[in-house]
Amino acid sequence: MRLWVSDARAARDMRQFLLAFMARFPHLAERQLFLSGESYAGHYIPGLAWEIIKGNRAATKPSLEEGWLPLKGLAVGNAWTDAAVDNLGGTARGVG
Repeated sequence: MRLWVSDARAARDMRQFLLAFMARFPHLAERQLFLSGESYAGHYIPGLAWEIIKGNRAATKPSLEEGWLPLKGLAVGNAWTDAAVDNLGGTARGVG
């Protein structure tokens, strides 16, 4: 049996993990949340941030019980976002 997991599914799963993590460690739920990563995180961090934003918009008040997470910002370094764009530099180097 082959299971297909998309970036969108991974983002939803990561948001659910963060909600469970914050419920387990409620003293951290009051702190600002910053997401960061490098390389392939160029796929995951923006998607996770968007899932958090959508969840926060759906919450009626800023509380963990409502599914709200205290997202403050994100950073992605040397992001791999799209092979057609990201590989241009490597391809151009070998030409000429």
